[in-house]
Amino acid sequence: MLPDGTVFDNMTTLRKDNTGYDLKHLFIGGEGTLGVITECAILCPPATPNRNLAFVACKSFADVQQVLIHAKGELGDILNAVEFLDADSMHAVLQYHNCRRTKFPFQRDFPFYAMVETAS
Repeated sequence: MLPDGTVFDNMTTLRKDNTGYDLKHLFIGGEGTLGVITECAILCPPATPNRNLAFVACKSFADVQQVLIHAKGELGDILNAVEFLDADSMHAVLQYHNCRRTKFPFQRDFPFYAMVETAS
């Protein structure tokens, strides 16, 4: 809805429309200053049947970056996510879960950890 009360209908079945300005993203970027979004369509892809997760320890942030570079280069389209956390974050997770459900997967602490998820 536009500021003057006019309803602007931009719902379409096209996934990509290059016929003019992308008003949808203009509205989203305007954070409510250009109008109010009253309807939206969300694309929900089906869950993938095969998921794999690797959790690796890294000695430095440069190693974390190398994990990302190798994951992107080797895994291509099946790469779903790459996340990292530092030792303080790992300790916070372990403390929060009080080590009942979450077990520390390594023999010793490392400065950084990376998680790589694939889906196909």
